[in-house]
Amino acid sequence: MGFNTASKTRLHELTYEVAEQRFNLNAALIQTARDRAVEILKSFNKRKRRGKAGTDKPGPKRVSIRFDGRCYKFSKTGSVLTPYWLMLSLNKDVRISLPIVFEEKQRQMIEGALRGE
Repeated sequence: MGFNTASKTRLHELTYEVAEQRFNLNAALIQTARDRAVEILKSFNKRKRRGKAGTDKPGPKRVSIRFDGRCYKFSKTGSVLTPYWLMLSLNKDVRISLPIVFEEKQRQMIEGALRGE
């Protein structure tokens, strides 16, 4: 599938339902993937106009996932293992909880952030 559009709205119209069915990802991840695709295309077109595009097709050098507040929750609990947990929602059916361990300096910063500082 190749859609040469830098419009997030148009790309959403063309791909959202297919991506939702094919990959079973939650809406936030589909939307951030769409946004990243638009950023890659805009960057490629800008480099191409300057004569610096190295290939005839745009693409990422590496793949990474962006999470926003709709995909994760960070919390502090009374757990003995670690009081800090990151809960991720990657698709509509599964949520995973990951223990997070910090060094003292990072722990102080996290505690301040949890207090709203």
